[in-house]
Amino acid sequence: MYQIILCAADHGVAEENVSAFPASITKTMVRNYLHYKGAALNAFASLINAPIIVADLGMREKYNHTDLVNLSVRKGTQNIAKGAAMTKEEAALAIDNGRKLAKTAIKNGAKYILPAEMGIANTTSSAAMSAALLNLPAEKVTGRGTNISDEKLTHKINIVKKAVEINNCNNADALDILTKLGGFELAAITGITLEAAKHNVKVILDGLNTSVAALIAARMNTNAKKILLPSHLAGEAAHKYLLKELELTPVMDLDFHLGEACGSSILAKCIELQKSGEDLQINNSCAAPRAENISEKQKKLAKETMKKRFMEFSMPHHALGAIEEIAVTLAGTLGEANIKEDIKINKDWLNSIGVNGEKYLINEKKIPYLTEALVKATLCVINRMKTFDEAVIL
Repeated sequence: MYQIILCAADHGVAEENVSAFPASITKTMVRNYLHYKGAALNAFASLINAPIIVADLGMREKYNHTDLVNLSVRKGTQNIAKGAAMTKEEAALAIDNGRKLAKTAIKNGAKYILPAEMGIANTTSSAAMSAALLNLPAEKVTGRGTNISDEKLTHKINIVKKAVEINNCNNADALDILTKLGGFELAAITGITLEAAKHNVKVILDGLNTSVAALIAARMNTNAKKILLPSHLAGEAAHKYLLKELELTPVMDLDFHLGEACGSSILAKCIELQKSGEDLQINNSCAAPRAENISEKQKKLAKETMKKRFMEFSMPHHALGAIEEIAVTLAGTLGEANIKEDIKINKDWLNSIGVNGEKYLINEKKIPYLTEALVKATLCVINRMKTFDEAVIL
């Protein structure tokens, strides 16, 4: 039912030192997705039992793997702080390559497509595109990306300003904006969205990068709006403005800062559980875990151990806010950081310790099974994600 498509590409603007990570991490993470299978992408895919397509749209460093789809346009875009990211021909090719990926997913029976992306410095491109698309100043649309410092954020804002000014986009021409300020993976997600609209297949949006690509698609074909489903409000500054322009209302704020189909997978799990009925793992028929005889010292140690594990996972620090919060709460209550993925949990007990999906809702509209989806996602992350050291990827 679900298909995750991750598009990877490098960005020339990474040379401006706008990210907390070097450009080489794009390849590193693709290797993690396909070989070690220890990234957030893998954990959240397991949550919804979704197959993953990983495609190279323009990585600088070549990576050979039998499961990597090679649709590379070029080895990274040009630096948008110095000129156009790509040519119009390259943009068209990347869009077409995205269409090919969507066609494959639809042919294989996908009813929902969850686009994802990987590319160091791509939030800089997305911020610049957002500024041009929405006619907003750089300060309003530029966020911290990989949790960069205040100093680096100021620098990133200046780079976004410079890119918008130098490229002087035609703000009424979405393809011109994509060509001058975008990335090959973002263009591919535009193509995925356009092809999904053609077949009336739903696209569940994740964060900033998938949303800016979706807005490009909607500007190119208004029918694309009809198949878009918003999931969460990401931590990036421009995301709320993009969703408003798309006339979409996010349903939850999970304090996520990661573009690996994390928020979209949570919504997908809720949709799945609504169709299947009561969850067998998390409900009030399950016995409440025995946690009354655990010492405060043991609880504190378990919480500290869980926090440390999240700091070491192969992702930016504090990139999965709500999931980390739930994991630490569970560890601190159970006095155990090694919580098994198949543990059965009483839902009323979860509520009694403060684990309730309703606290993450943006408005009063409830999402059935949100608590169950979040706890299941947390268990997947705890048990399936690898640290950088475990994956031997640095």
